[in-house]
Amino acid sequence: MKILLAKEIKYLPKASDIDKSWQPLGDLVFVIERFKMSKIIPYKYNIVYSSKYGELSLEDNTIKSLNKLKLLLTNGDGEINNSSLGFLPKSSKQYFTDYYGTSKRYNVDFANQFLGIKHFHLDKDNRNKEVLLYYLTVKNKIYFLKIGDHKDLYQQTIIETIVNEFPELLNDLSIAAMPDMPIGKDYKYSVNEVKEIWGKGGNVSFLINNSYYTSCVPQTFSKLNTQTIFIVQNIYFQIDLQLRRFLHYLNEKYPEKNNDFDIESLTFNCEENILVIGDKITKEAVEIRIDYLANLKFIDDILQQN
Repeated sequence: MKILLAKEIKYLPKASDIDKSWQPLGDLVFVIERFKMSKIIPYKYNIVYSSKYGELSLEDNTIKSLNKLKLLLTNGDGEINNSSLGFLPKSSKQYFTDYYGTSKRYNVDFANQFLGIKHFHLDKDNRNKEVLLYYLTVKNKIYFLKIGDHKDLYQQTIIETIVNEFPELLNDLSIAAMPDMPIGKDYKYSVNEVKEIWGKGGNVSFLINNSYYTSCVPQTFSKLNTQTIFIVQNIYFQIDLQLRRFLHYLNEKYPEKNNDFDIESLTFNCEENILVIGDKITKEAVEIRIDYLANLKFIDDILQQN
């Protein structure tokens, strides 16, 4: 695969494992979704600034890097995804930490994973300084939320900013206040507590304006989020439905085969979102429409730009 680092390809499941479980397909969808979330779609963005955003304390080199970033964003330049520029987190290239079958092997950026909040690095010359620009994108707008460090990943201040200043974006980010949740003591998680909970596959909620806010796509104990699992389930449903119809057709046309067919995947076309499956015995074939295949075209376009 062009996405994974060479050292991580060995962590993928075998193709034959996909007949035994949904998890191998889950791995592939996880890679696609993480890749998508780590990249910037090259729109000509309008930049919106939160009240918590500020540049006054930044050094000259950081300001220079920030101005270049702004120019790339407003021009819709796909070069922004080039890793040599140093804007994207290095972790965005990492997907797995261990072999298929081991637990919690998925490498996720937690804020990105289920809150939709991402960050650029403005510290290419010295990553020890940890100068991060937290942002989110909705259509052709990019919201500059805060310049901070990695600790901000695990604090509720950025979520508070979104709730208080950009509540219209909560649906796009799948963040919501939990209804009818009794309000208890205003407990503040420490950075280490949130890191530990998220690292173990758990989820947290933040008490803001007397309501508990959390993600509507929480992660599971494997660290796959529920959106990834939903995508896998939908793909399985689409394939299973069409496969059963195809087998019904074969049984009616070839009753003498007594349901003795050998179905295989033949080709796919991500331009038209079509998967072709066929029977080795009768040489019959059928097209199955799977909308998710359109993501492969998006990935190819991004890879060709870098």
